[in-house]
Amino acid sequence: MGVLFNFGELDEKATIQKVGKFFKTDVVRLERMANSSLNSALRSPNLGELLGHE
Repeated sequence: MGVLFNFGELDEKATIQKVGKFFKTDVVRLERMANSSLNSALRSPNLGELLGHE
């Protein structure tokens, strides 16, 4: 690709395992630390909430 993307081969299985662990354990721990949920950040906006109606 180019000098900026001159990485070695990726171990696909190890990458999948690490990403799975991140979302199963690390994200939960980070959500607890932030006292917030990732789901609230990723959900679709609600027009009623934007207008002040619930």
